[in-house]
Amino acid sequence: DRKKKKNLKVIGMALNIRPVKDPILIKNIINIILKKNSFIFLVVGRDRDNFWKKIVKKNQNKIYWFNSLPQNKMKNFYNTIDMLLITSKSEGSPNIIPEAFSNGVPVVTVPIVAIEGLVINKVNGSISQNRNPKELEKSIIYVKNNLPKLKKNSKYFFNKNYNFIKTIKKISKY
Repeated sequence: DRKKKKNLKVIGMALNIRPVKDPILIKNIINIILKKNSFIFLVVGRDRDNFWKKIVKKNQNKIYWFNSLPQNKMKNFYNTIDMLLITSKSEGSPNIIPEAFSNGVPVVTVPIVAIEGLVINKVNGSISQNRNPKELEKSIIYVKNNLPKLKKNSKYFFNKNYNFIKTIKKISKY
């Protein structure tokens, strides 16, 4: 079905619902984006208070949710999505970003201090100006309209910065 609609893009999210992930923003951005009819969501992560169950029920055939995926199946997740969406209020050092980049998946995010330098605006993804859903929508549309370049840059960024041999050499200097 997706192949018939070349313009249909898949937004991925991998998160367990909890307050720091900003469920209100998630709900608002989903409502805005799904009105565009050119997006679907693929979500992996544990539910809380039936958050995902309610959203999936309301948006059947537009949101696909898996409570969990084994680590060896996450490659399939990344190969299916066109972009990864992050809505967190704060993050540590999320592994999900280099995982996405290693698969050539650009990241769309709200401003988060911990990921500065990982997601480079309009290079390997897009960072919204603030946490406003309309601003986040602009970032999603930007990525959609520039996917080939951003996918290539994401993979390049990963290869340049997460190269195993380079990392070993850096560590061995200490």
